[in-house]
Amino acid sequence: MPESILTKRPETIEGLEQFYGYVDKAQVNEFLEQNQLLVPVLYEALPHLRKFFPAAQLLLEYWYDYENPKWVSLFAIIVPTEEPEKAQEKLGQFEDEWWLDAPTEISEKLSFSVEYGHVV
Repeated sequence: MPESILTKRPETIEGLEQFYGYVDKAQVNEFLEQNQLLVPVLYEALPHLRKFFPAAQLLLEYWYDYENPKWVSLFAIIVPTEEPEKAQEKLGQFEDEWWLDAPTEISEKLSFSVEYGHVV
């Protein structure tokens, strides 16, 4: 990933609330406390997300597999204003331009998805 444009500003878990909604704040914050390396990535993602989804709501959701509770991750959910086909195309562009270069230790813990119907 390119060098962060946000390195001069403090990147706190609490500060993420200015930019992201939470599906379950307690779970998200606990996960981020345990995976601090994701915090600057979520800040760094913002200008890239806004490039493709300027009016979308952005949400953070903790997720785990009921069958394998060791498999846990955080989803950055994009609730777009575009039609699904267009939104998926933009997600692909976001991934190609920025996200696919993420180190494995980050991409295993954080995913980006487009979803409709979320209200937070």
